Amino acid sequence: MRKGLGQACLLLCGLMLSGPASADPAVLKALVARKAGVVELLHGKAETALVTAAQDKTFASYFAAKSDEERARLRQRIEQISLAVQNQFAVEEMCLINHQGAEISRIVGKEVAQDLSTSEAQNPFFGPGFAQAARTVYLAPIYISPDAHRWVTAYATPIVAQGEKKAILHYEHGLDYYARTINGGLGPDDQRVLLTMTSDGWVIFDSRREIPIEQVKGSENPADYFSKFSLGGLSFEDLKKALGGSGTEGSGNVIAPDGKAYDVPSSKRGCGPWSPSSPVNPSRPDCRACNWDSAARPSRYAFSAPWSRLRPSPRARFTPPRSPLPVLSRLTFPGSPGTRWSASRASSKRPPEI
Repeated sequence: MRKGLGQACLLLCGLMLSGPASADPAVLKALVARKAGVVELLHGKAETALVTAAQDKTFASYFAAKSDEERARLRQRIEQISLAVQNQFAVEEMCLINHQGAEISRIVGKEVAQDLSTSEAQNPFFGPGFAQAARTVYLAPIYISPDAHRWVTAYATPIVAQGEKKAILHYEHGLDYYARTINGGLGPDDQRVLLTMTSDGWVIFDSRREIPIEQVKGSENPADYFSKFSLGGLSFEDLKKALGGSGTEGSGNVIAPDGKAYDVPSSKRGCGPWSPSSPVNPSRPDCRACNWDSAARPSRYAFSAPWSRLRPSPRARFTPPRSPLPVLSRLTFPGSPGTRWSASRASSKRPPEI
């Protein structure tokens, strides 16, 4: 089975040498909080877009089709939907997978794939994706995409037809989609450093340098791409202990073994407790790996509104409640001239400045 890297949660840490010449630690803490909020917005945008696309009636029609000819016609329509989502949200790969692990359709970049896989059940998102409730999304640990050949994060949501989960709709974003935003505004000469790590300590984003994510010589070994966290000889486990254990936010003054002192505010996203013995978070079935005793909570992006209002009709408009996204751009799916779906939030509030 193809395994993901760490868990589907991230720890964002700001690092700054303590001392009279240092910037205000409160400013660094506010920066980390803003960046963590941006991570939530990016995941929210990705999850909302996937759930919105999954409500297209073409999917239910495909599973109700009586002939191969009708299924072939509807599969072309599904491919058009996927290409429209790719064009709008720059996804690396998007596919529809049945309960046996066989792909029904797949696009990679802007192209429709013809070499459909029959072994998608080995992927880390497959089982948990089917386990999700309707209109909710599973966020997988990052992994090397066998189609895009780069490190990605994946989202999956069930396709429900005739009252049954018939398939999952899945897509991937390359890690650079997040790195550009998380590291924006910081450079290699900045006295502030922002690190983003997986639950097991791999540094996937570093504001001082670009971390390549393209697959090299077929390797899926994270050590060939990422480094483990280390701060003047301080290990990841030592850092977690120093930051304490309450809430999703942490902050502390850390003295590394090399004698240097650092102000280290941190924020966790998509995580339950760090303790390996802690229960699995229901909204992140694979997430056992984070250290603040935050209570388990239902999926953040469970949509319970009347999705029937998304039926194909000119200028159809729908506002999902509690959407984490201030505005989801309009989607236009080819094949039905004048047909548009749009999901937006009633509030005009924009994402925080980075």
